[in-house]
Amino acid sequence: MNLLNRALASVEDLVDVLKKASNAYYNDVPIMYDSEFDHLVELLKGIDCNNNFLKEIGAYSNSPLTKVSHKIPMGSLNNVNNNEEFMKWVKTIGFTDYFVVQPKLDGVSIELLYKKGNFVQALTRGDGFQGDDVTHTIKNAKGFPKKIAEPIDLSVRCEAILLLKDKEKWGGESFSNPRNTVSGLVRRLDGKQSELITCVAFDILKNSERSVFEHEIERIAWLQQNDFNTVVSEVCETYKEVEQAFYKAERERASFEYEIDGMVVKVNNVCLQATLGEKDNRPKWAVAWKFTPKEGSTRVLGVQYSIGPTGTITPVAQVEPVEIGGTLINNVSLCNFDEVDRLGIKIGDKVCVVRSGDVIPKITTLLEPGGERIDINCTTCPSCNSVTIKDGAILHCSTPNECYETQFRKVLNWINKRNIMFFGETYVKKIFSNLLQSGRLPSIVDLYKLNQQDFKNAKIGKVMATKILAEINKSEKTSLANFIGSLALPLLGRREAQNLIDFGFNTLETFLHLTETNLLSLKGYQETKAKRIVEGIQNSKIFIEELSKYLIIIDEKKEITEGVLKGKKICFTGTASKPRSVLQELVIKNGGAVKEDVSKDLDILVLSDINSTSSKALKAKQYGSTLMSENDFLKLVE
Repeated sequence: MNLLNRALASVEDLVDVLKKASNAYYNDVPIMYDSEFDHLVELLKGIDCNNNFLKEIGAYSNSPLTKVSHKIPMGSLNNVNNNEEFMKWVKTIGFTDYFVVQPKLDGVSIELLYKKGNFVQALTRGDGFQGDDVTHTIKNAKGFPKKIAEPIDLSVRCEAILLLKDKEKWGGESFSNPRNTVSGLVRRLDGKQSELITCVAFDILKNSERSVFEHEIERIAWLQQNDFNTVVSEVCETYKEVEQAFYKAERERASFEYEIDGMVVKVNNVCLQATLGEKDNRPKWAVAWKFTPKEGSTRVLGVQYSIGPTGTITPVAQVEPVEIGGTLINNVSLCNFDEVDRLGIKIGDKVCVVRSGDVIPKITTLLEPGGERIDINCTTCPSCNSVTIKDGAILHCSTPNECYETQFRKVLNWINKRNIMFFGETYVKKIFSNLLQSGRLPSIVDLYKLNQQDFKNAKIGKVMATKILAEINKSEKTSLANFIGSLALPLLGRREAQNLIDFGFNTLETFLHLTETNLLSLKGYQETKAKRIVEGIQNSKIFIEELSKYLIIIDEKKEITEGVLKGKKICFTGTASKPRSVLQELVIKNGGAVKEDVSKDLDILVLSDINSTSSKALKAKQYGSTLMSENDFLKLVE
């Protein structure tokens, strides 16, 4: 609780910070250290174990690549960070014999799809339900067959990585972080250098014809026999052997041909895996045991301040270049000013820097005070010179609506969220530097007023201007959830907007007239969160109304009172062949209501196995709810 009190003002703030960190990480612009993120997740579990954020996997991709739904959601693993947490997991599952231990690869999760034995498509994990179609790059990668002997449909999960021996080929020191580099190559539109990608397979997903094995190790053996690169897997008879394998790998990690940041531990018996099941798309029968982070020492040379689209101000330390784990570190995010106070660091100090999760650098300790120490503080906004205000651990510009950098970041955020291609930050700066001469702050509205002359004045060529204007034109039609979720309003991203739409606030007009009373009547909304959402909307109401004049906004989920599910309350649990959002949409279209949890008024629980002994299934039986398979549900509504 001390960290929560020090770093965050409320549970809503905690979730907001975690959402931003998750989106940033999965879109290759990480803003938080892995260990800090994991620790904050554990705090959230302790405070609100049913919070919707804990059910989310990955993040929605900002890439312009085509989005494709996974037939079975691609989940993730829970982490443990030390022996104590590992033993807690062992006790939780109540099983201490026969595990499979594998290196935890530090790359990009990919699903390989085969039809009648032929490779046909590759998808990133994305948010677990939808991923980017990256077939154009993965088809050139090494490590997997383009055709397998058996003419079957197959879905293989793998990790796209870069082999360390190819470091010079993929850029050497200028691209010293393998994970970030491979993430960029996988999504690269022109497909260049994709031949440097190696895919390493480690699982066959449940929708495959080849998904039934008695033991986990048999899956790996089958993959090897069919020419898939696989991780080195070791069967350990006891948890003690697992510990020995983990510490051996940690000592010898430099000998691996690829970057690893821990070991994955799985129950070997597949029947036991099924019995243990999963929660929120995370298997209970497997964990990722993370290595101790790498570290080095350096000196703080100065501090710059980064401003976000909501006016948040984040300190970033410039340090003497130091190589840690093969990466040259020049800048270290200090996360927030409470963290600066806790560490007691100032400009000029010698500090310990850790590559937490072997990716994000973090200052952990003051090693030696500098000779001439300079305080790290920010009393005025570095962009507009307004007084800064502190909200919990977060520092804000006090006049975000009048701050150039905040408004500029709002525009960039909109461009990214709306997938407006070709309009990168360099071009946006050129456009708005011209507009600023007339005394106007950057505004999303200005995007929809641009013409060829504006681009000519900004010295942007006609061909590129035509492409950008076409992309802006395409973005004019948008769903209500995407519109609201792209505005960078406090605590109101796309998921939260969709949640409110599901509750019946399905027009722009209803959003603009939301009240705290409205939100407090809904599950999951406390006073602080409700107040911040409503204030954010009201503070931007005039701007939102102006912007909406240039767009075609599709109101969503009109109330449906008729249908085969009229008056029925339906809850979904476990894996399914369709994304959860698609199934919930079918409920709404057929007159039903979606529930997130099992309660006495639940009519139907839809799950993958109606004979399941999960807590939700048992509770539903106790309450007299109907248990229904996904197939039967689809027959009912489609």
